[in-house]
Amino acid sequence: MYINYGPTTVTSADLDLTLIVCLLRNIPPLVTEPPTGFDNLPPPHDKSDGANIARLKYYKNFLVSHSKDGTLPNADFVRIWSELEQMTYSEYGTTNVKIDTDRVIETVSDRFLSVTIDTSTIQANWATLNLSSPKVQILAKALSPCYLRVGGSSGRLSSV
Repeated sequence: MYINYGPTTVTSADLDLTLIVCLLRNIPPLVTEPPTGFDNLPPPHDKSDGANIARLKYYKNFLVSHSKDGTLPNADFVRIWSELEQMTYSEYGTTNVKIDTDRVIETVSDRFLSVTIDTSTIQANWATLNLSSPKVQILAKALSPCYLRVGGSSGRLSSV
């Protein structure tokens, strides 16, 4: 059904966090659901596996999926990072999870670099657009939310 282009071994590094959470919640051996549920932020004192999974899911959604501008105040970052860092330690003070910080930094750098490349491509092509064209101006005006609110009509697009 699917064409195999790569290795057949799949690891957690190949999966999205949302899919990993779904698998851990539903495939035996099941992880015990925290009292607050998997969809809410558990209290800081709950260090169970289920609470840690819920915590990861919550912060992933908070920081990535539902962020409006992709920014986070420093105080919030420090608080969230501290909570996630504490999550990686067991009650005996040993690390449960090894975080490869070099890989995380490299991945983040690669993503920002690709965004920069995309932006420069857009800027390079921007000059080739004929923004003074009457058709482009009609289209821009018709798509303007302000114009539509004042009484314009999206039907004017047919004249383009």
